[in-house]
Amino acid sequence: MPHPYTPVDFQHFHKDIAVPEKTFVIEDDAGSAGIISLVDGVLGYWLAPRAEGLGYATETGRCLVAAHFASSDASLTSGSF
Repeated sequence: MPHPYTPVDFQHFHKDIAVPEKTFVIEDDAGSAGIISLVDGVLGYWLAPRAEGLGYATETGRCLVAAHFASSDASLTSGSF
C-alpha cells in the first residue's frame, strides 16, 4: 500500500484493481477502517493502522470465506495489502 495514500492512488485502485461487487469497505465508529475482497479465490485485505488488532479482518474474512464455501468448494488463498 503506498504511503502516503493519495487520491490518485485511490483512483488507480478503484479503476484498475477493485471489483465493486466483491470489494467491501470495513467501517467502524471512527469511519473507514479498511477494505477486504474475495476475487478469483484470493482473499485480500488492508486495514488502517488504528484498526489493526481489533478483529475486523477476522470477522469480515470469516463472512466472506463462509459465503464462498456456501457456493463453491474451490480452494482459497489470502494475504494483506
